[in-house]
Amino acid sequence: MNAVDRWKVVLTLIAIFVAGGVTGGFLTIRAMKYEMPHRSETPPGTAFAIDRWRARLHLTPDQDEKLT
Repeated sequence: MNAVDRWKVVLTLIAIFVAGGVTGGFLTIRAMKYEMPHRSETPPGTAFAIDRWRARLHLTPDQDEKLT
């Protein structure tokens, strides 16, 4: 195997890797378009966690307003 053949193999492997990355990214973006709107509800316990952090951090009224 000469140097040109080695470079062909290396470039082919790089092209396969890049094509896989592009395809995976495209499919992930496409799947997230449909998945993200369905998960807009707040998880249970969020209000409790926010109240607990407010108590621990001693926020000013301005900072407290930004949380809501």
